Amino acid sequence: GTVDGTVGNEELSFVHTRKEITPTLRRPIVNEEPTQYQTLPSKEKDTFSYILGNVTRQEAASHLRGRGEGTFLARTKEGSSSFVISIVTQGGHPIHHSVIVNDDGFTLNGTKKVNCKANDIPSIVDYLQTHPEVIAQTLAYPL
Repeated sequence: GTVDGTVGNEELSFVHTRKEITPTLRRPIVNEEPTQYQTLPSKEKDTFSYILGNVTRQEAASHLRGRGEGTFLARTKEGSSSFVISIVTQGGHPIHHSVIVNDDGFTLNGTKKVNCKANDIPSIVDYLQTHPEVIAQTLAYPL
């Protein structure tokens, strides 16, 4: 499925297939037809700034270094229907939760199956924010 949204004159689209979750933020190219878009760098993702795309575990830790407990980000895995949520813990160190999207929810860290209607990064993050017991952490501050 596709989750679309608009921020100002920008169009945000999350395309989810069983093989890959791809976040893109597109803005109309100046002086061109409004249906032509350019992809913006990940740091310009206004609404879902916590989704960094395909970055390594070390890069995620670097982004979270010095941030407060509960600060989180999501990073996609290229060519996969899975992604990782990295969260700063009470000790100031990030922990990383692997999330695999299923037809009826998602699987956390390869073992904990969660049945829910969430099937993309924003809806799974929303679910985890309202059900912190699932990961024993609070997703409080998006990066």
